[in-house]
Amino acid sequence: MLFPAFTLLTNLLVYVIIKGISENRDKGRKMGSLIRKPLYKLLMNKLRSSIEQERPHLLPSENDLIRRYGVSRNTVRRAIQELTAEGLLQPVQGLGTLVYPVPKIRDSSTILVLVDRDWQQFERDAFEQLLPKLDECKLHAMLLMINLPWPDLERIELLLNRVDGVIVNWKVGQSEAVTELLRKHRKKVVCLRGYSFDNRLNYVVDNLEDGMYQLTRHLLELGHRRIAFLIDLDDKLRIGGVRRALEEAHVTLDPSLCMQCKGLRRSAGFLAASKLLETGKAFTAIVAQNDILALGIMEQLLISGFRIPEDISLVGYDDLTEAAEYPVPLTTCGHILDQLVNKALEFLLNNESQSCQLVLRPELVVRRSTGKAAERAAAGFVSPSELVMRRSTEKAAVQTCWTSASSV
Repeated sequence: MLFPAFTLLTNLLVYVIIKGISENRDKGRKMGSLIRKPLYKLLMNKLRSSIEQERPHLLPSENDLIRRYGVSRNTVRRAIQELTAEGLLQPVQGLGTLVYPVPKIRDSSTILVLVDRDWQQFERDAFEQLLPKLDECKLHAMLLMINLPWPDLERIELLLNRVDGVIVNWKVGQSEAVTELLRKHRKKVVCLRGYSFDNRLNYVVDNLEDGMYQLTRHLLELGHRRIAFLIDLDDKLRIGGVRRALEEAHVTLDPSLCMQCKGLRRSAGFLAASKLLETGKAFTAIVAQNDILALGIMEQLLISGFRIPEDISLVGYDDLTEAAEYPVPLTTCGHILDQLVNKALEFLLNNESQSCQLVLRPELVVRRSTGKAAERAAAGFVSPSELVMRRSTEKAAVQTCWTSASSV
């Protein structure tokens, strides 16, 4: 009786040992499979899980992902590449990597673009870059041009019920009635390239004070000391930048060379330059309120016989697309439209961010309209009226020589 019982116990023990070995082998296979799985695939799984839980519109930067998950840059890029191929991510140049956790966000998000009918060139340049970016981000866009100062509030309200976010231009943002309506609907709103009424809306703007500082300093570095300012003298930002540059160079602002000149019509610059020339004051450079006024100033100077920049240097502001194609390509400040547009979209797409008050530093763009003033300064200042007389004398002398040569 003992022998069969011993045999049974032995067989049972062998079975348990064999089963244990088999289970360990299976576990080993699974562990080996996990170990051999590429890191980028493990990262892909973690990113999918994070996206599902956090529902972000923008993926963290590469550096943030490297720090968070402790992987290499190549691993992060490979994971993003694979998830992009799956349709979960979409990199947008200058903006970041968009995330689409649910199809609805990609397919039906709509942005209302509100502008006034009389919008100006510096705004059109920015919004011409905005609209293709919205399309690139797979967002629908609705463009409404309103008549200020009498906006159709009922029509705007009707559209606000159908959109997810709003981008407005400077003049619309200055409308108290429109601003209050936007705040009432609690939509995510950003004012592009301008401040809103009482700064009640989010905004992305270029730093006007720093831009005027750069332009004035540029002229000072070229040796100009008698600089005329045809700008809005009530514009504290522009005047602040001018004063800062002059104070650093220990140059006193001459009130007689400061003329009120504002607006967005070329004719206003033309008339302001005419009045400046009539004063007979000596100057070697002009700072204009913006590029549009600078074009009118340029036309008046050229018609009056001045050479730019040999006689008078000229600068504007905004870096309009056409500024490089003026009769004399204009030195200006701006050149950051792409940054402004990207920051506005980044704010709208970021669920975590509810406030946006960004002031970006503009870039100085030097072209042919500015030159050194050293030679004229050494020879002594010549008033505009004297220059005109010289041009007339030179022209008459040339005509006399030509007539004499013809008679011979």
